[in-house]
Amino acid sequence: MHAERTRVLELVKNGTLSIEQADELIDALQAANQPTYPSSSSEFRMPEPPRPPKPPRAPRASGGGKFSFEQMIELGKFGINTQYVRSLADAGLSNLSFDDIIEFGKFGIRPEYVIELQKLAEELEMDELDSEKIIELGKFGVDVENVREMLESGLFDLSDSEEQNTEYSIEREIRHAERDVGRATRDASRASRDVARALRDASRSAKNVFSQENDNERENLEAKLEMISSKLEQAQTDKERQKLELKRDALQELLDTMPQTVTTVTTSTTITTDDEVDE
Repeated sequence: MHAERTRVLELVKNGTLSIEQADELIDALQAANQPTYPSSSSEFRMPEPPRPPKPPRAPRASGGGKFSFEQMIELGKFGINTQYVRSLADAGLSNLSFDDIIEFGKFGIRPEYVIELQKLAEELEMDELDSEKIIELGKFGVDVENVREMLESGLFDLSDSEEQNTEYSIEREIRHAERDVGRATRDASRASRDVARALRDASRSAKNVFSQENDNERENLEAKLEMISSKLEQAQTDKERQKLELKRDALQELLDTMPQTVTTVTTSTTITTDDEVDE
């Protein structure tokens, strides 16, 4: 009992439980651990052998069901107290499971909201809404007046017919499949655009590299041609002149066959020795 009381106080200190919730929890634990003694020796009886444990069952908000210590802690995490559970029971939800109570508290569904929905169902001569439908409506914040307008339009129905539920499930699966296909198509289109962009960038880069190399080669050939032309003007023998003319014509022909590219004028100069010209 001391360890459990310490645990409750820690939860209050951490803000998980309020002081009122802690008091209720400690009172419940004390009542469960209160020993009983026989009033006289004549009433003493041999202790009965322990009974086999009962299988666990889902707790209920009312009707005699009790919450375990762990479940009380879980309820406290979502700020669910005894008054809230009783208010749900007073609103007509007297057989809620523990998971249902957690869902109601987690999504902040007010008991007044439940009462308004049940009044609407009665007004429209419908069956009472079960906890699952109320949780779905409250989870997405569907206003009671919006529910009224949708039901009165005749385009919506909250009945539990198996045929309608099956049709709704099929339509929902179709919508999900269409959404997945649309997403996959968009992803494929985006990937295709990325590949095309990468190919264009690679092609542009290759063209730039080729253009630069071509410009450098042309500059070298033009420099050699200019040097040979200069030597040709200074040639003194016919043999030397004839040799230089052959080299000049070969370089000119090579320049004429090179592709034309738009180049940027630079101040770089290629230095060529006399031995390279003679070759």
